[in-house]
Amino acid sequence: MLGLLFGAFVVLLVIGMPVAYAMAVSVITCLIVDPALPGIVLSQKMFTSMDSFSLMAVPFFMLAGTLMEKSGITKILVNWAKSLVGHTTGGIGDAAIVSGVVMAGVSGSANADTSALASMLVPMMREEKYDDGYACALVASCGALVPIIPPSIMMVLYSGVTNIPINKLFLAGYIPGLLIAAGYMLVNYMYAKRNNINKTKFAGFKVLGQNTIYAAPALVMPCIIIFGIMLG
Repeated sequence: MLGLLFGAFVVLLVIGMPVAYAMAVSVITCLIVDPALPGIVLSQKMFTSMDSFSLMAVPFFMLAGTLMEKSGITKILVNWAKSLVGHTTGGIGDAAIVSGVVMAGVSGSANADTSALASMLVPMMREEKYDDGYACALVASCGALVPIIPPSIMMVLYSGVTNIPINKLFLAGYIPGLLIAAGYMLVNYMYAKRNNINKTKFAGFKVLGQNTIYAAPALVMPCIIIFGIMLG
């Protein structure tokens, strides 16, 4: 029976069927061929695997990222990051990294964060004479911070499977995530130096203060989410 299961799965993958459908069809085939396997097992396993309270966080994380993108908070956050680090060598790239770190603490969805940042920052980086390939790679790398910096959908799923406390996983993600972001900024600095990317003038503390006030909801939201989860 195992041979039929894996054989059907491999054949379906070879002919181009999506992985999820290939898994479902191969399992259903085994249930039909072997009458000793009760069909109720399939529905029971599907229900028990999804009967997890922690999985409720996943759609809400995605909702938070979508709300940030549609409500314009992403634009405000990018403007804040530009006023904070935009005057440094490779400033617009550093702004992308800082924005990615903050957004990673809100949505938990790498796809949502990357799409929101790319639509704004890649054109800005192109204007600053960044190579298109480098700009896209940097923004995509910022999206890769999302599974590491809490709250993270991957951490929620891992906690649900392994029964490891989610608060410990969240606490374990901060330092690695910030170190990776610091490494991104170092690479971006070297790229900007090598390619003579021009610096921009510091916008001033008044502009920085105004942008900080405007961005306060996005900056506070990660604290609300994390402390809300940690405190139950």
